[in-house]
Amino acid sequence: MTIGKPALFLGQIGIIHLLIVYHALSHDADKADVESKPNGKNVVVQDVGEQANIPKQLTAKSKAVQAKLKAQKEDAVARGDVLTPGAMRASAFYEEEGQILADLDHGWSGQTTLDPWLNKKANYYLKRGRVAVGAVTIIDVKTGDVLALTDHFDETNPATTYVNRAGPKNIALRKIAPSASLFKLVSGAALLDHGLDKTRTYPYSYAKRKVTGRHLEKPDSNADRHTLADALSKSNNGWFAWVTNKRLTRDIFAKTVDKFWFNKVVPFPILTDASSAQVPRNRLERARMSAGFGNTEMTTLHAAVMTAAIATDGRLPTPRLVSKLHGPKGEIIESPARQPLGRAMKDSTARALRRMLTRTIVQGTARKAFKKWPKKLAHIRVGGKTGTLARRRNGNYIGYTWFVAYAPANNPEIAMAVMVGNSEKWWQRAVDIGRDILAAHFRRKPRRAVTAKRRDPNTRTTR
Repeated sequence: MTIGKPALFLGQIGIIHLLIVYHALSHDADKADVESKPNGKNVVVQDVGEQANIPKQLTAKSKAVQAKLKAQKEDAVARGDVLTPGAMRASAFYEEEGQILADLDHGWSGQTTLDPWLNKKANYYLKRGRVAVGAVTIIDVKTGDVLALTDHFDETNPATTYVNRAGPKNIALRKIAPSASLFKLVSGAALLDHGLDKTRTYPYSYAKRKVTGRHLEKPDSNADRHTLADALSKSNNGWFAWVTNKRLTRDIFAKTVDKFWFNKVVPFPILTDASSAQVPRNRLERARMSAGFGNTEMTTLHAAVMTAAIATDGRLPTPRLVSKLHGPKGEIIESPARQPLGRAMKDSTARALRRMLTRTIVQGTARKAFKKWPKKLAHIRVGGKTGTLARRRNGNYIGYTWFVAYAPANNPEIAMAVMVGNSEKWWQRAVDIGRDILAAHFRRKPRRAVTAKRRDPNTRTTR
């Protein structure tokens, strides 16, 4: 599941190709399915019969159009004019002129957005960190292009006995880790969207490893106080438990979770899990959840998408993995621009969070790791959030750590998510690995733009 074995993380890529090529066939059907009512308003005809009180003649026409479209698609597949979805051959993928490409069905090839150099670097740092399990996703925040999607799994490490082996092959697309304190980003966005004064300080009761009923009680008059920026940078569990309990209802939480795309699959051409977040009815359990304890699991892909929303205007980008298709007759089909998934937070909220999260690096939970940030990159400021949560069951232990980041902080170019699972004896955590990947990326000279060429199907690539 590294760059050396690209087929393992591009296995279902044919699905998006199929949709792109089908778009031309579907265009006329989209027009045909809209008829004008006598009052001049348009109605979209769906195959739902009389349940929507649609006139029978329109329903019959819609069925006829659908049958015609289905026949056209079947004929096109039979002629080999379209790509069909499915797992790809291991020999289909190759690196050429700084790009990862894939041989597809019927002489077609695809050009991916993945950066081979960055993939290799990310995988190298996962291995060097001696992690039991880990994954990295990096997204270009300007385009939504996925630049890195890699993972590492050490079967000899006892911590991996805890990891569920079912689901997507690439661990970056599998929800194996709790979101931990990354969920404070969701809580913080909900607070700001619903009127929290970001300059005001709020009291809290200290809570290092767990949130209990006493954290929902009014803090003492001499209790420490934090702003939201303080609470995020220090990952203050007690603060989030107290403030969210006072200001956020279950309905607000549930709507925010939905806007952040939990419990929904992020559209992607490879099989991927949906991150999960179940909002409890119990106030204490909601307070725990707001601080990152329980009720959530997240994929690294989703974490990167969420970070990209904070790095831009609050809208979740739709990640893009395929940039172009090359046909057997010299055809070139550009991948269409991807519309955002939706708005996770207000633009003003995203701007506020961007400013706050730089404090994580200079005085918060990532401060110690970023003391090793290269002096030559002092001009590159980073914003980020860490997360830590351990699980123990039947004698098995795994400690999960997260690091999400965007950089440069004043004008973000990339958003990154790193997830690491370690045994009780560990070498590096997610923030250490994430720091090294960012440093390697920004030390690197600008990548030369390249245009993929369609490979002669009779030519074999030596690995």
